[in-house]
Amino acid sequence: MKGKDPKRRWVLDADLAQAFDKLEIKARLADWLAPRGLSFNEDKTRVVSLEEGFDFLGFNVRRYGPKSLIKPSKAAQRRIR
Repeated sequence: MKGKDPKRRWVLDADLAQAFDKLEIKARLADWLAPRGLSFNEDKTRVVSLEEGFDFLGFNVRRYGPKSLIKPSKAAQRRIR
């Protein structure tokens, strides 16, 4: 990423793309969760790019180029076998 801050990511917010710092996004979500009696589990919560991907409820969510792909996670596939 020549000339760009690698800590910045693009986030779609109401059809308007804006760059936010990952920690700022997490703080804004924590503010939204708090009145609902919810909070992040700091041991399990991490902010990642879709290119890196993440596992959620037995599925792996990842972006390959312009396409997003949701498939069963490797751990879920091992449980089935």
